[in-house]
Amino acid sequence: MKERSGIIVWLHSTKNIKALRRFGSIYYYSRRLKYVSMYCDLDERDEIIKRLEKLRFVKRVDVSFLHEIKREYSKKKGKDQYGNPYDLEDPLTLLPS
Repeated sequence: MKERSGIIVWLHSTKNIKALRRFGSIYYYSRRLKYVSMYCDLDERDEIIKRLEKLRFVKRVDVSFLHEIKREYSKKKGKDQYGNPYDLEDPLTLLPS
């Protein structure tokens, strides 16, 4: 399975959303905010971004950094906003006393 990367494409006009299908899989689009969220292959991402930036209806292209965010969390003790200790493993300690 190939690695995928997310791309956010900001548009001048939403008329040409269907034309973006040939560059990758469209995941979400917003007609009001005029952007498209799409996925493409990671190894082809740079050349796809260059081709997208040349299109007349594209305002800006951003790369999604979702794949770089740490998704594994450790269970450890911490402190709340007042400095009181709580245990993340025991949800009852999060309730106010």
